[in-house]
Amino acid sequence: MNQTIQPDLTAIEAAIVDAGLYPCLCTIMIPDGNFGPSGAPSGAYVAEDELSDIPCAIAPLGSRVQPTELKEMTEIMSKNPLQIRLSGYYPQIRSGNRAHITFASGIEGDYEVFGVESDSLAQFTRIAVSEISI
Repeated sequence: MNQTIQPDLTAIEAAIVDAGLYPCLCTIMIPDGNFGPSGAPSGAYVAEDELSDIPCAIAPLGSRVQPTELKEMTEIMSKNPLQIRLSGYYPQIRSGNRAHITFASGIEGDYEVFGVESDSLAQFTRIAVSEISI
């Protein structure tokens, strides 16, 4: 007897997207892999094709997604920390990636990913992001 609930969960996630409950879009960007003359990373990020225009929902950061990146207060200034629930499972997203968000209002912004969490059934991923990092 097949006791998996996987097909049911996939249908629910599709229904959530179809209902418009993910009003925003998220594109994950990774470091470009290039280095400057000093040997330091270039600081440029590029969009990953399979991580582009992911439907998402955004909320203020709660206590469920825990940051995994530690920085000294002199190294980081954080404004507007948000929690973003992505439609789908994306285990390749890491702290230190960037997230380009297109809000339902049409406003766009770039954020630093500082926490990543996925559910145990591999159905969705949630990320914690910060608007400004110095």
